[in-house]
Amino acid sequence: MASTRCLFDGTKLYRIEAKNTATLVKYGHGTPDDWIERNLYSQHVMLGIGIMLAIDLVLFGPIGFLIWGIQMLWIPFFAAGVINGAGHSTSGGCTFAFWRC
Repeated sequence: MASTRCLFDGTKLYRIEAKNTATLVKYGHGTPDDWIERNLYSQHVMLGIGIMLAIDLVLFGPIGFLIWGIQMLWIPFFAAGVINGAGHSTSGGCTFAFWRC
């Protein structure tokens, strides 16, 4: 079932499809292609994860590692999996053809 695949493999599917130029042209209309996008977000894809770790350590001390680990497991599963999977299962379709809904 496609929603199960979205649930468990959501972030992986997005990373694979993000390399597809046709998909970017079709679904990326109106999204920014400015300096910050090209030079910060695209060049430093792990920066946000590192900043989150630093924030957790500053706020919570050593237990921040545990909190950060839970967040790293939680975000891909719920953001790309549950929310996206639920949206596709209720809409009866998929955003990308490779999910074969």
